[in-house]
Amino acid sequence: MAGTCSYRLLTHHVDLDLPDGSTPARAYLANTAVQDVPCRHRVRYAVTPAAGRLVLREDGDRFADAASMDEAARLLDERLRLRVCDYLSRAGWLLLAAGLVTVGDRRCLVVGDDVDRSVLLAALLLDGHRVDGAEVVAVRGGDAVAVPFPLRLGVAVLDRVPELAAVWDRFPVVGTDAPVRVVDPPTLGVEWRVMRAPVEAVAVLDDGGTPAIATVLEARSGPSVLPPGAEVREAAMVLGTGSTHRVPASVEGAALLRDALG
Repeated sequence: MAGTCSYRLLTHHVDLDLPDGSTPARAYLANTAVQDVPCRHRVRYAVTPAAGRLVLREDGDRFADAASMDEAARLLDERLRLRVCDYLSRAGWLLLAAGLVTVGDRRCLVVGDDVDRSVLLAALLLDGHRVDGAEVVAVRGGDAVAVPFPLRLGVAVLDRVPELAAVWDRFPVVGTDAPVRVVDPPTLGVEWRVMRAPVEAVAVLDDGGTPAIATVLEARSGPSVLPPGAEVREAAMVLGTGSTHRVPASVEGAALLRDALG
Protein backbone atom coordinates (compact mmCIF):
# COMPACT_ATOMS: atom_id res chain seq x y z
CA MET A 1 0.00 0.00 0.00
CA ALA A 2 1.37 3.41 -0.96
CA GLY A 3 1.30 6.84 0.58
CA THR A 4 1.48 10.15 -1.30
CA CYS A 5 3.22 13.38 -0.42
CA SER A 6 3.36 16.61 -2.38
CA TYR A 7 5.89 19.41 -2.32
CA ARG A 8 7.45 22.14 -4.46
CA LEU A 9 10.87 22.56 -6.02
CA LEU A 10 10.57 26.13 -7.25
CA THR A 11 8.90 25.87 -10.67
CA HIS A 12 7.84 22.22 -10.23
CA HIS A 13 5.06 20.76 -8.11
CA VAL A 14 5.95 17.17 -7.22
CA ASP A 15 3.54 14.39 -6.26
CA LEU A 16 5.42 11.42 -4.84
CA ASP A 17 3.92 7.96 -4.31
CA LEU A 18 6.03 5.70 -2.10
CA PRO A 19 5.38 2.39 -0.35
CA ASP A 20 4.33 2.60 3.28
CA GLY A 21 7.24 2.67 5.69
CA SER A 22 9.28 4.99 3.46
CA THR A 23 9.36 7.94 5.86
CA PRO A 24 13.15 8.46 5.62
CA ALA A 25 12.97 8.52 1.81
CA ARG A 26 10.18 11.11 1.96
CA ALA A 27 12.29 13.25 4.27
CA TYR A 28 15.28 12.90 1.94
CA LEU A 29 13.31 14.11 -1.08
CA ALA A 30 10.58 16.46 0.12
CA ASN A 31 10.75 19.91 1.63
CA THR A 32 8.44 22.16 3.66
CA ALA A 33 9.77 25.47 2.32
CA VAL A 34 7.44 28.35 1.53
CA GLN A 35 8.43 29.44 -1.99
CA ASP A 36 7.59 32.66 -3.82
CA VAL A 37 8.56 31.42 -7.32
CA PRO A 38 5.60 30.73 -9.66
CA CYS A 39 4.92 27.03 -10.18
CA ARG A 40 4.94 26.09 -13.89
CA HIS A 41 4.84 22.30 -14.02
CA ARG A 42 3.42 19.30 -12.20
CA VAL A 43 5.17 15.93 -12.20
CA ARG A 44 4.31 12.64 -10.50
CA TYR A 45 6.80 10.01 -9.38
CA ALA A 46 5.89 6.57 -8.11
CA VAL A 47 7.83 3.72 -6.52
CA THR A 48 6.11 0.32 -6.52
CA PRO A 49 7.37 -3.14 -5.50
CA ALA A 50 7.53 -5.71 -8.30
CA ALA A 51 9.24 -9.13 -8.37
CA GLY A 52 11.61 -8.32 -5.53
CA ARG A 53 12.60 -4.95 -6.99
CA LEU A 54 11.30 -1.40 -6.77
CA VAL A 55 10.04 0.11 -10.02
CA LEU A 56 10.42 3.89 -10.46
CA ARG A 57 8.07 5.80 -12.76
CA GLU A 58 7.87 9.41 -13.89
CA ASP A 59 4.40 10.46 -15.05
CA GLY A 60 3.58 6.78 -15.52
CA ASP A 61 6.68 5.90 -17.54
CA ARG A 62 9.19 3.47 -16.04
CA PHE A 63 12.68 4.94 -15.94
CA ALA A 64 14.63 2.83 -13.42
CA ASP A 65 14.61 -0.09 -10.99
CA ALA A 66 16.11 -0.10 -7.51
CA ALA A 67 17.08 -2.79 -5.03
CA SER A 68 16.24 -0.74 -1.92
CA MET A 69 14.43 2.40 -0.83
CA ASP A 70 17.77 4.09 -0.23
CA GLU A 71 18.73 3.47 -3.85
CA ALA A 72 15.26 4.52 -5.03
CA ALA A 73 15.53 7.80 -3.10
CA ARG A 74 18.92 8.53 -4.65
CA LEU A 75 17.66 7.79 -8.18
CA LEU A 76 14.56 9.92 -7.67
CA ASP A 77 16.67 12.78 -6.35
CA GLU A 78 18.98 12.60 -9.38
CA ARG A 79 16.05 12.45 -11.79
CA LEU A 80 14.18 15.39 -10.31
CA ARG A 81 17.35 17.43 -9.83
CA LEU A 82 18.16 16.99 -13.52
CA ARG A 83 14.63 17.97 -14.54
CA VAL A 84 14.44 21.13 -12.42
CA CYS A 85 18.00 22.28 -13.06
CA ASP A 86 17.66 21.69 -16.81
CA TYR A 87 14.47 23.77 -16.84
CA LEU A 88 16.14 26.62 -14.94
CA SER A 89 19.20 26.55 -17.22
CA ARG A 90 17.03 26.69 -20.33
CA ALA A 91 15.23 29.68 -18.81
CA GLY A 92 18.53 31.55 -18.57
CA TRP A 93 19.41 30.93 -14.91
CA LEU A 94 23.05 30.32 -13.99
CA LEU A 95 23.29 27.43 -11.52
CA LEU A 96 25.92 27.73 -8.81
CA ALA A 97 27.08 25.08 -6.36
CA ALA A 98 26.35 27.37 -3.43
CA GLY A 99 24.18 28.02 -0.41
CA LEU A 100 22.02 30.95 0.61
CA VAL A 101 21.45 32.23 4.13
CA THR A 102 19.92 35.35 5.67
CA VAL A 103 21.82 36.79 8.61
CA GLY A 104 19.87 39.58 10.25
CA ASP A 105 18.25 41.14 7.20
CA ARG A 106 21.15 40.51 4.80
CA ARG A 107 21.09 37.71 2.23
CA CYS A 108 24.44 36.01 1.82
CA LEU A 109 25.63 33.66 -0.92
CA VAL A 110 27.91 30.93 0.46
CA VAL A 111 30.45 29.41 -1.93
CA GLY A 112 32.82 26.55 -1.19
CA ASP A 113 32.85 22.77 -1.49
CA ASP A 114 29.86 20.67 -0.44
CA VAL A 115 30.99 19.70 3.06
CA ASP A 116 32.37 23.17 3.86
CA ARG A 117 29.08 24.80 2.86
CA SER A 118 27.14 22.31 4.98
CA VAL A 119 29.36 22.99 7.99
CA LEU A 120 28.93 26.77 7.83
CA LEU A 121 25.20 26.66 7.07
CA ALA A 122 24.46 24.07 9.75
CA ALA A 123 26.22 26.26 12.32
CA LEU A 124 24.23 29.31 11.17
CA LEU A 125 20.97 27.35 11.19
CA LEU A 126 21.60 26.21 14.76
CA ASP A 127 22.15 29.87 15.61
CA GLY A 128 18.64 30.67 14.32
CA HIS A 129 19.48 32.12 10.90
CA ARG A 130 17.33 31.30 7.87
CA VAL A 131 19.00 28.88 5.45
CA ASP A 132 17.22 28.79 2.09
CA GLY A 133 19.35 26.00 0.64
CA ALA A 134 22.83 24.50 0.73
CA GLU A 135 23.34 22.84 -2.65
CA VAL A 136 22.22 24.82 -5.70
CA VAL A 137 21.54 28.54 -6.08
CA ALA A 138 20.13 29.90 -9.35
CA VAL A 139 21.06 33.47 -10.34
CA ARG A 140 19.69 35.65 -13.12
CA GLY A 141 19.44 39.39 -13.68
CA GLY A 142 20.86 40.22 -10.27
CA ASP A 143 18.48 37.91 -8.35
CA ALA A 144 19.32 34.71 -6.54
CA VAL A 145 17.05 31.87 -5.42
CA ALA A 146 18.03 28.62 -3.72
CA VAL A 147 16.68 25.30 -4.91
CA PRO A 148 15.24 23.96 -1.63
CA PHE A 149 16.79 20.54 -1.43
CA PRO A 150 16.71 19.37 2.19
CA LEU A 151 19.92 19.94 4.12
CA ARG A 152 21.67 16.55 4.27
CA LEU A 153 24.39 16.22 6.87
CA GLY A 154 26.93 13.43 7.22
CA VAL A 155 29.09 12.58 10.20
CA ALA A 156 31.87 14.79 8.80
CA VAL A 157 29.63 17.80 9.48
CA LEU A 158 28.75 16.54 12.97
CA ASP A 159 32.47 16.22 13.76
CA ARG A 160 33.03 19.88 12.81
CA VAL A 161 29.84 21.27 14.38
CA PRO A 162 29.69 19.45 17.73
CA GLU A 163 26.66 21.51 18.79
CA LEU A 164 24.64 19.35 16.38
CA ALA A 165 24.97 16.40 18.78
CA ALA A 166 22.20 17.80 21.00
CA VAL A 167 19.65 17.66 18.13
CA TRP A 168 21.19 14.98 15.88
CA ASP A 169 18.63 12.32 16.76
CA ARG A 170 15.73 14.60 15.76
CA PHE A 171 16.67 14.23 12.10
CA PRO A 172 15.72 11.18 9.98
CA VAL A 173 18.64 9.04 8.85
CA VAL A 174 18.86 7.84 5.25
CA GLY A 175 21.36 5.36 3.85
CA THR A 176 23.52 2.63 5.32
CA ASP A 177 26.92 2.85 3.58
CA ALA A 178 27.20 6.64 3.96
CA PRO A 179 24.23 7.64 6.13
CA VAL A 180 23.07 11.23 6.23
CA ARG A 181 20.73 13.10 8.54
CA VAL A 182 18.03 15.12 6.80
CA VAL A 183 17.32 18.51 8.36
CA ASP A 184 13.99 20.33 8.10
CA PRO A 185 14.66 23.85 9.48
CA PRO A 186 11.22 24.20 11.15
CA THR A 187 12.13 21.30 13.46
CA LEU A 188 14.69 23.72 14.90
CA GLY A 189 12.19 26.56 15.09
CA VAL A 190 13.62 28.35 12.03
CA GLU A 191 11.40 29.49 9.17
CA TRP A 192 12.15 27.94 5.77
CA ARG A 193 11.19 30.56 3.19
CA VAL A 194 12.73 30.59 -0.28
CA MET A 195 12.75 33.97 -2.03
CA ARG A 196 13.94 35.37 -5.33
CA ALA A 197 15.88 38.52 -4.45
CA PRO A 198 19.34 40.10 -4.70
CA VAL A 199 22.13 39.13 -2.32
CA GLU A 200 24.03 41.65 -0.24
CA ALA A 201 27.11 39.64 0.64
CA VAL A 202 29.12 36.58 -0.34
CA ALA A 203 30.93 34.27 2.05
CA VAL A 204 33.90 32.56 0.40
CA LEU A 205 35.05 29.42 2.17
CA ASP A 206 38.45 27.82 2.14
CA ASP A 207 38.51 26.55 -1.46
CA GLY A 208 37.48 29.86 -3.07
CA GLY A 209 34.17 28.86 -4.64
CA THR A 210 33.09 28.38 -8.25
CA PRO A 211 35.18 29.65 -11.21
CA ALA A 212 32.66 32.36 -12.19
CA ILE A 213 32.48 33.70 -8.63
CA ALA A 214 36.25 33.50 -8.22
CA THR A 215 36.75 35.45 -11.47
CA VAL A 216 34.45 38.25 -10.31
CA LEU A 217 36.07 38.46 -6.88
CA GLU A 218 39.55 38.54 -8.39
CA ALA A 219 38.54 41.39 -10.68
CA ARG A 220 37.26 43.32 -7.67
CA SER A 221 40.65 43.21 -5.99
CA GLY A 222 42.57 44.86 -8.82
CA PRO A 223 42.41 46.49 -12.24
CA SER A 224 41.44 43.23 -13.98
CA VAL A 225 38.81 43.41 -16.70
CA LEU A 226 36.09 40.79 -16.54
CA PRO A 227 36.27 38.32 -19.44
CA PRO A 228 33.16 37.95 -21.60
CA GLY A 229 30.70 35.14 -20.99
CA ALA A 230 27.22 34.63 -19.63
CA GLU A 231 28.36 32.89 -16.45
CA VAL A 232 30.73 35.67 -15.43
CA ARG A 233 28.14 38.31 -16.34
CA GLU A 234 25.43 36.70 -14.22
CA ALA A 235 27.83 36.18 -11.32
CA ALA A 236 28.86 39.84 -11.48
CA MET A 237 25.22 40.97 -11.51
CA VAL A 238 24.17 38.91 -8.52
CA LEU A 239 27.22 39.91 -6.46
CA GLY A 240 26.78 43.57 -7.39
CA THR A 241 28.61 45.71 -4.88
CA GLY A 242 27.87 43.43 -1.96
CA SER A 243 30.51 42.80 0.66
CA THR A 244 32.87 39.82 0.47
CA HIS A 245 33.85 37.79 3.52
CA ARG A 246 36.49 35.07 3.49
CA VAL A 247 35.75 32.83 6.45
CA PRO A 248 36.76 29.34 7.53
CA ALA A 249 34.19 26.56 7.24
CA SER A 250 33.68 26.12 10.96
CA VAL A 251 31.60 27.21 13.91
CA GLU A 252 34.10 30.02 14.39
CA GLY A 253 33.65 31.03 10.76
CA ALA A 254 29.89 31.18 11.26
CA ALA A 255 30.41 33.50 14.23
CA LEU A 256 32.73 35.73 12.20
CA LEU A 257 30.18 35.98 9.39
CA ARG A 258 27.36 36.67 11.81
CA ASP A 259 29.32 39.49 13.43
CA ALA A 260 30.27 40.95 10.03
CA LEU A 261 26.69 40.93 8.72
CA GLY A 262 24.74 41.50 11.91
